[in-house]
Amino acid sequence: MVKIVRQKGRDRPPSASIVEEITMDTVEGTSEAAANDTQTEEELVDVSHPEVEGQGGGEQQASSTPNHGDQVEAGSYFAEGKGRREQTKHHHKIIPFKTVFHTPPSILLGLNYLDFSCRKNIRTKLYADEISRDYFHIHGQSWASTIVYGLGCDWMALPENVLRDRHIEIGSFNTLEDHGWREYRLETTKQVKFDRAYGGIPTVAVWLNSIDMNNWRNQRVHVTATDITPEGFTLNIKTWGNSILHSAGASWFAYDPNMEPHPRIQVGEFFGKEHGATGVIRFTPGVFGNEPPRNVMVVLNKIDVYCWKNMRIRADSEHITSQGMVWRISTWNNSHIYGAGGVVIAMN
Repeated sequence: MVKIVRQKGRDRPPSASIVEEITMDTVEGTSEAAANDTQTEEELVDVSHPEVEGQGGGEQQASSTPNHGDQVEAGSYFAEGKGRREQTKHHHKIIPFKTVFHTPPSILLGLNYLDFSCRKNIRTKLYADEISRDYFHIHGQSWASTIVYGLGCDWMALPENVLRDRHIEIGSFNTLEDHGWREYRLETTKQVKFDRAYGGIPTVAVWLNSIDMNNWRNQRVHVTATDITPEGFTLNIKTWGNSILHSAGASWFAYDPNMEPHPRIQVGEFFGKEHGATGVIRFTPGVFGNEPPRNVMVVLNKIDVYCWKNMRIRADSEHITSQGMVWRISTWNNSHIYGAGGVVIAMN
């Protein structure tokens, strides 16, 4: 068990932060000033995420060496602006695996970089197709009048034997499966039933893979898992205040932390207030031995953004070791966030 130190503040920038300590499955955090970068309106092109220790980033070189152990792989996808004359709605890329799987793996995707104009609705979704033994096709798509300057995500490839042997269950849900985009609601829930019941209460992580929000109101969305039992849980997608959420999609990941032998997985959640936050996630001692986890996924599960400035949010990590890692929420230019949170999945 580790601790989270979470920032508390008002809905406007405070002169000082109040720190509240709570017990959860992860973090200690402190606030930091947001990055003060410059940026112009841009057209998207594919580039690589900056590499972080222990986490794949950007394009990888394909290998013809079979992955006899069918181990987990993870990485990042990032599309960044280049020019301002033309907007690209659909960004995609072939992602080669480092090794060849016995069978096509399951792919998890999660948003962790959002750079959108406040002049139009915020619309984006992630999906993967053409999943084969040695590569897959990743897509980041916007539609209608949305203006997107930057989009990024983390991905994780889970082979069949890892899902089976470590009893990992995964899935996704979108509010459009429950109601249409014109019928916006403050909260939508989904009862999820596991394919195989767990021996105890599993750990469940949920995060965002798509959003469609009105630009005239503050953009607020939060995805959570509640009422977790060995048989299933309730997935919640909600907004609050006067925000208009046309739709949102969430992915989920469940495992048994008390499984023997230990599944070599750590899942944690973090949250930061205002224009930037950073903190430390400490792993359970001994889970990863003396080496950092080979695969780390950092994705957003909550955003609370002021609507009259461009939405600019990034969640990422650094200084990954066998004992823990540093998470960071950042924004830049004149954007203002009231809060943002995310999920970390680290595993070998």
